[in-house]
Amino acid sequence: MTKSKSVHADNESLQKYHIACEVVVVVVVVAAAAATAAVVAVVVVVVAVIVVVVVVVVVVVVVVVVIVVT
Repeated sequence: MTKSKSVHADNESLQKYHIACEVVVVVVVVAAAAATAAVVAVVVVVVAVIVVVVVVVVVVVVVVVVIVVT
């Protein structure tokens, strides 16, 4: 193999390696975004549950106070 063919083969393998690295980076970024979205969704659900529990407790306390006072 001549020197230029060897360099050309090296360039092709480097390009393939570079493309493979880009694909890995894109997959990792997409996975990180999906994981972040999942965490945000879980946090939203937890906050919603906490709000519902607080509202229920407040309503129960108000009802008990109204019953006791009257």
